[in-house]
Amino acid sequence: MIVLHVRLSVTGGGADPAAEPLLHHLRTGDRAALDQAIRTARTYLRTAPPGDPGRSVRAGNLLVALLARWQLLGDRRDLDALIELGVERAAAEPPAAQDVRLLAIGYRTRFDLDHRPADLDGAVAMFARAAGLPQQSPAVGEALAGLGAALSERYRAAGREQDLTRAESAYRQALDGLPADPTDLAVLLLGLAEVLHSVHELTGDAEALEEALELWREVSAVVPAGHGARLPALHNLAQGLRTWSTLTGDPDDREEMLRVNRASLAATPAGQPGHGDC
Repeated sequence: MIVLHVRLSVTGGGADPAAEPLLHHLRTGDRAALDQAIRTARTYLRTAPPGDPGRSVRAGNLLVALLARWQLLGDRRDLDALIELGVERAAAEPPAAQDVRLLAIGYRTRFDLDHRPADLDGAVAMFARAAGLPQQSPAVGEALAGLGAALSERYRAAGREQDLTRAESAYRQALDGLPADPTDLAVLLLGLAEVLHSVHELTGDAEALEEALELWREVSAVVPAGHGARLPALHNLAQGLRTWSTLTGDPDDREEMLRVNRASLAATPAGQPGHGDC
């Protein structure tokens, strides 16, 4: 699965007593502060009337806190609570874009654990909805990137060609909506290249394969050794060049394939899955 790092924003600090310990945790990693933020927010939400004007801010911050603790500890109760609260927040009018995006992340995470198609469908629907809500452009780009990854995963699972078409469109829009952060860019390029390679496999479109090769070349050239995107870029580039050199019959393409293959082997730690498979 291709995952962008999640930017978490905490709102209404003065109106939400849970915001200060949550911000402290996000800055320092203090586990006790995170637990305090969750307890404080839950106490408020259990007692506040449904129409309380502070409910939206505090529920949104609780979603942030639950995701942070899930990522820290991996406790399924936090993930399930995130999704339950996220469903409630997504039904609000108007919904907050970050709340909907966090629900999408929750659905996608649970799909990766349990492989239930309904969770993947939920991720697709919520990422698409989040991308259409008013928000700052980096968040729109992250929602689109999540949508592209979820659609690509659903294509692999169900083989629906329209998911592949939508995934390509989402990734291309995400590239326009995210700042040029090297981590984000590498992840997006890998995702788009994977989709284009699937297009080639499905349709035989040589231009799609050629563009995928260019994207893998770009990632392998711009990310440093040891970066998480470098090895998959090299491995996929070697595999793609094998197909490309067969199509073209060009000795230069074969030579590049062998050179990239050697680089991929050299970058793969011994004993790691894929070592020696290129």
